[in-house]
Amino acid sequence: MTKIPEKLTFLKEVGEGLLHRLYFSRSVFSNQKTRPLFLSDQQFQRVLRTLVSKFPDFPETDKLQGYELLTGRAKNYSDELEQHYETFVDCVEWRDAALTLLTEIGSSTSSLTMADNPVLTESWLDLMVLYVKVYVLASLVPDRRVTVSVYIKMFYHIRSSSEPSYPKTSRWLLDSEAPFRKLQDEFRAINDAMGKALVPLLMPYMKCRTINSLRKEGALSLILKPEELTRPVQDQARLDIASASKMYQWIIYGFLCAPGTFALPGAIDLAKFALSEGFATPVFREVSVELYSEYATLFANYKSKTLNLPKQKKTIKEAATSGVQDGGRRHAERRTYVRQELEALWQLFRDQPCLLGPKLLVLYAAMSLAKDELFWVFRHTDSVPPPEKLKKFYKVEEFKDKRISSLIFLLDNLTSLVLANKHIIIAYYLEFMNGADLHALSQLADTSFMSSVGPSTANVVSSILQELQNINVEAFHSQGITPNFRSLRENWLRVETIMSSVSSPVSLLKYKPFVNRFYHMYLHSRHVDQIDEMLNEYANFGAIWYHKDPIFVQPNSLFDTLIMDGPDQPLHTMAFMRLLAQAPLNATSYWPEEREIIGAEAVVIANNALAKVANRIVTILHTIATSFIQNDYQMADANAAIPLLRKRKEWKPPKFTCFLQSLAAKVRSKTELVLRWRLYGCIRGTRISCAML
Repeated sequence: MTKIPEKLTFLKEVGEGLLHRLYFSRSVFSNQKTRPLFLSDQQFQRVLRTLVSKFPDFPETDKLQGYELLTGRAKNYSDELEQHYETFVDCVEWRDAALTLLTEIGSSTSSLTMADNPVLTESWLDLMVLYVKVYVLASLVPDRRVTVSVYIKMFYHIRSSSEPSYPKTSRWLLDSEAPFRKLQDEFRAINDAMGKALVPLLMPYMKCRTINSLRKEGALSLILKPEELTRPVQDQARLDIASASKMYQWIIYGFLCAPGTFALPGAIDLAKFALSEGFATPVFREVSVELYSEYATLFANYKSKTLNLPKQKKTIKEAATSGVQDGGRRHAERRTYVRQELEALWQLFRDQPCLLGPKLLVLYAAMSLAKDELFWVFRHTDSVPPPEKLKKFYKVEEFKDKRISSLIFLLDNLTSLVLANKHIIIAYYLEFMNGADLHALSQLADTSFMSSVGPSTANVVSSILQELQNINVEAFHSQGITPNFRSLRENWLRVETIMSSVSSPVSLLKYKPFVNRFYHMYLHSRHVDQIDEMLNEYANFGAIWYHKDPIFVQPNSLFDTLIMDGPDQPLHTMAFMRLLAQAPLNATSYWPEEREIIGAEAVVIANNALAKVANRIVTILHTIATSFIQNDYQMADANAAIPLLRKRKEWKPPKFTCFLQSLAAKVRSKTELVLRWRLYGCIRGTRISCAML
């Protein structure tokens, strides 16, 4: 049990890496320009079809057309496919280790809830979601069977021996053909633990997703209670809002893969509410899946001694209809709310950056909600269509937002503001940990507590308190040395794990104030040495690049709509230039060549976008100048007097009408000449400014 923190950290890091590698394989095999040429070459089609049809067995292919060509280039094809095959092999090894750890924690822990052991529960649920995503993303890699079959054939041809990992890897690839069916079998041992972890999320999740509730309580507002403006915020409600996007994935994937949890009261209500959020569930980057059909199949067929889901299948139909028919409207209201709150926070923190320390959690909650809404919009307009039976309820316009650029603009500016005042935030929380946290924890971890929890737990708690005592705030101010609290956080996770064990001498419920206070200290430590990581988690919108086609490329793209019809016009659309500038940072060490590919494509898109913005600005200026010319012409004395006199009954045209008309023509031509020259200067200056951008 004492090694669980290290195992969780390691497996989550490896799992994230596997998602990147699987995404790379999917990208390579999905693109006609990058997929291996032999997959499309007609000379090889017969032998490839034979290998795929007999997978995982190997039929006799020596006499088939194309086999000699394959073996003639065996080394080339082996090198080209090796990294993709190794990705599948590593997925199998990681799956074994991750499932073992999930089962160990689920069976050896007396309680897994966010209220009792929040750090352990969150890490366990995060690992569960990673486990599911690896399965799902592997099932979306095209040509995986033929890739593995050809690689193994070439491996045998070159080395005259079989690849040792193939039997296990091929079985896993077959299992991933229907990933959720396999996952339901593998998660049988953790159904109880999963249910106990998910069902208590019912009220917190519904509360932080209901706009009326958020408005009523002022969850993201700092000005409703001016007397509390300088007090630190560290309540559970803001933590729930910041974690709402993760909760959604815990709920959707958790219930689907552990259907036995539906026997618990409130489980079906929670799943129904989460399913009504929308029809596209995120997997990785722009990859999404539609899970209504999976839930419908589950509720139509799953039965057990204590549960009869077919009786509840109407629930899924109602949730699916609500998600397609009303989901767009609900999320539009949510985006309006979070945009207003972000604007208020931006104005307040820009004038008073000293408030960033005590109110940082409120800012993270608002940024997390905004980021979640950003990706929800692009996920539902780009990735997967709604199910066929529900398309009649689908209204495309309800899933678009003409003010989406405002959210990007505000997120970008608030992120820059936090980074610019990073020193203030770190100093605030160092003093908090060395002062209020240390004092409160020292009182809670008294002699009676230390003697009751056992020597192993007492030693870990003592090391945490000692680390808090050793914080040197002056060294940070004078030398800029930022402490690293990673070991402190791992030690607290170790304490939670030991005290949550069924063999623990004490119960976590008995020491709930102790757990809550230590958890807040745990969060404070992240505000010191993980600000960049938290901004990446709550506010980084760089992955929107993978939705570039509907934003920039396609006809009538979102960008075109925003600069033409958006209420913010070109003002906030320049935030997209920031997005394009950061796009190459999406490349990782798993596919370093992607950085150059993204950079070249981003430059082309940026040039086109800047040209569109410049043209739009010129059009706006021309409209303004034309209106000004017309108004000035109407206000000229010669033109203003005659129309007014004509309205009088006794008016008669004067003898010098021709003279007045010629005079008006001269005034008009002179005015137009001056104003058009001024307009030309404005347009020319605008073009120069846009070119400088």
